[in-house]
Amino acid sequence: MKNILIGFLLATCMFLLIGATEKPSILKTPPEELIKQLIGINNSKPGKYQISINTSEVVMVNTETGVLYSWEKEERQWNRLSPKADWIKE
Repeated sequence: MKNILIGFLLATCMFLLIGATEKPSILKTPPEELIKQLIGINNSKPGKYQISINTSEVVMVNTETGVLYSWEKEERQWNRLSPKADWIKE
């Protein structure tokens, strides 16, 4: 009987120690950060290149400079669609 009681108390202590770990509280989170988490907004930047695939063509845009490129299947390379004199400087 003594062994069972010691085992029960030891298991109870283990559960108390495991449950005592500190987790970030929702009450301590700033409201702005909480709203961003709920909506799914994060502070990451988009990738440098974004691709749009249609049935007829594949177009890529450089998000930093705004330059458009088109994929040529026969040549197997990207060809620039935007003129060289862009209003956004490279």
